[in-house]
Amino acid sequence: MRWPRWGACVPRRDRRGNVAIVTALIAVPLIGFAALAVDVGAATSAHATLDAAADSAALLATTVASNQYQAGSSTAVATATAAAKSRFVAQAGTISSVVFGTPVITVTQTGTQFTSNVTYSAVYTTALGAVVGMKTIPLSGVSSASMSVNPYVDIQVLMDTSASMLIAATASDISNLQALTTAFKAAKNEVVPDNAGQQCAFACHWNTAGTDYLALAQLGGVTLRLDVLRSAVGNLITNIAAANKYGTFRLGLSTFAQAFSTIYSMSSSISGASTALASISPDVNMCTSNCPETYFSAAMSSLAATTTASGDGSTQAKSQKYLFIVSDGLVDQMSGSARVIGPISPTDCQALKNNGVIILTLYTPYLPLPTNPFYMSNVWQYQSMGTPDQIQQAMTACASATNYAFVASNSADIDTQLNAMLATVLQTSGHFTQ
Repeated sequence: MRWPRWGACVPRRDRRGNVAIVTALIAVPLIGFAALAVDVGAATSAHATLDAAADSAALLATTVASNQYQAGSSTAVATATAAAKSRFVAQAGTISSVVFGTPVITVTQTGTQFTSNVTYSAVYTTALGAVVGMKTIPLSGVSSASMSVNPYVDIQVLMDTSASMLIAATASDISNLQALTTAFKAAKNEVVPDNAGQQCAFACHWNTAGTDYLALAQLGGVTLRLDVLRSAVGNLITNIAAANKYGTFRLGLSTFAQAFSTIYSMSSSISGASTALASISPDVNMCTSNCPETYFSAAMSSLAATTTASGDGSTQAKSQKYLFIVSDGLVDQMSGSARVIGPISPTDCQALKNNGVIILTLYTPYLPLPTNPFYMSNVWQYQSMGTPDQIQQAMTACASATNYAFVASNSADIDTQLNAMLATVLQTSGHFTQ
């Protein structure tokens, strides 16, 4: 037998037909799955649109029911149910390749709260999925919403009445008070505290004999931040009373300095709180053994111990609870044997927030006092030094949400911002509970 020469042709079996067959066999499912992927993407988009239609219908149901109820209609629930059904059908009907059944819509009323539930089921007809045996894709969803009509609301206002609120309210007031304190002459045998000094912008209150810096400010017509606070809270009381058309609001007032004080217990008699403002007075402080007088931690602990859990507002026993905190955000308190001066601790706010209380804060920053040793030693570094205002950050963290943190950069803003806080409370809207 002769072997073929090197390089000579040797007959080989042609395998090209096998490759073509295998490729064809693989291509069929690959094309099918690719087609199915297109359909799944389209079905997912359709599902999202159906969910949006259900959300819209649920919210419309609670809105219509609330409005009808408030207008005195006896068919509020039926009208709301019909409106929600029409809304869902109108929006879902725009989705191509989807067939849906009649949505199941329920609207219930508990006190002044309306709750709606929208349940739907639908089928998406695939365009290419039949290649792999999937002609349809089932879709379903549930959406719920609730809304209170004139919910029962408790507003507690916690006011900082420590010595920092005895700062003159404006730049011109600061200048006037500094002139008065510079010219101050102590009465014979009068004991003057260590922190009293020339060019003082604080209306320090160390006696009740009418011879201290507080008396100077009052006699000299100097407006203090405490005066502005009283006026602004007075306006807030008036506005709450005006909004309380259905008698669902209650109001309480409290202060903190050396001690936490309730000056007006939570009451549905809103206007009665106005007279309590006159009882707000600064602590008498000689600044010897009891210099610290901004015990924010103790105040928040007292409120947490006496405030019941916030509810849905459907009854007074289940009132929605709000806390307005008005402060410069600086604590001056003892922690064990150490005196602590610095921004509030947001952790002091957590117990109330855990109990469902919604906290809104109004930060009233110190006006710059470069000639005051206390300000330069204990406040300036938290407000300046090229970093964000650390006190403002702490006040914002104390609030239940960043949009619940307000700032009054000058005395006129305190009134405006307090009423902005009230407006936040009054903006009742539905919320989804999916």
